Amino acid sequence: MNGEISVSGIRETNIRYGRSSSALFDREILITEGIRSFLLRRKHDQTLQWIDQVYSAVPELASRWEIRSFLPNQMSRYGLVLHAKSGKYGDVILKFIPGFVGRFERELEAIRILPKSYMCRLIDAAEDFGCMLLKEITPARFACFEESSKLTAFFSHVIRDAVLCTDSLRLRHIPYYFDELTEKISNAAAMPYGRELIEPELIYAAELYEAVFRDAKRYVMHGDLHEMNILDNGRRFYGIDPNGMLGPIELECVRFIRNDVRNHPSFGFERRYEMLLRTFSRFVDISRLQDIFIIDMAFCTFNSVFENDDPKETYDDLELIRIAKERKTKVVNDFSVCPVVT
Repeated sequence: MNGEISVSGIRETNIRYGRSSSALFDREILITEGIRSFLLRRKHDQTLQWIDQVYSAVPELASRWEIRSFLPNQMSRYGLVLHAKSGKYGDVILKFIPGFVGRFERELEAIRILPKSYMCRLIDAAEDFGCMLLKEITPARFACFEESSKLTAFFSHVIRDAVLCTDSLRLRHIPYYFDELTEKISNAAAMPYGRELIEPELIYAAELYEAVFRDAKRYVMHGDLHEMNILDNGRRFYGIDPNGMLGPIELECVRFIRNDVRNHPSFGFERRYEMLLRTFSRFVDISRLQDIFIIDMAFCTFNSVFENDDPKETYDDLELIRIAKERKTKVVNDFSVCPVVT
């Protein structure tokens, strides 16, 4: 795929209307490969009902936003992404998220707050339909570590422009990271496999968080800035698809590190982790970054047992935890301190 955004496999659909203003296009094109491989397999009936609701919503939204045609993205697993042409806004994205996923409200709240210096632009939202209208990033490729100048500029904005959580924001949907972490410990018995390995890591992660980050400032964060949630238009990087989290600012760096290390097994997990850790120490303290990486790896490993059919991804995550904890122990034993690079 070479980092390209996948919208292939189906022709662009022009929207026409019948006498009842219903959209005249095949409903089945809304059932993408991503939806078929994830939502339909896990919540079949609810997903089909939601697809019906989306199909019914298209005429009203097309009229409101002057949508002329669209092309479904085949990769999105947690919702439906339509690459669309608008007579009013140009190239846009319609992003539908089903209510049963429980993510639309927090994502919308996050994208309204997160800095425009690095996020894609929200044009409008139809909350009654669970749909966001976003300005499309074109051309678009997934971000990569090798684009070092763009990476530096992007994460400099992420850290420097971070929004401190205050009462004046009146947040309703974005959760505190530590609350979600401890909730995973409470739900450990629900893990389909790997509980004996993952539960101790979750407990260790919660204890480490309390020791290091309990009194840290809380920021409104994207919360999931891995390479597939960062788009490169050839000139700069843009963040998309925020998860929405409140927590310490170091957390914004770890998902990129995790995915990049896992995506380069031939480089060697340990060598790649060390390289990424030192690279991101330009933005945050390396010791705190290492700690939050260990914590979030436990967080993500819990999620992986529900999201991935192949246990190998879960065991790769556990191996990354081992590597990170071993490095932390070695640094402590050597009494060495790695300074922040400015």
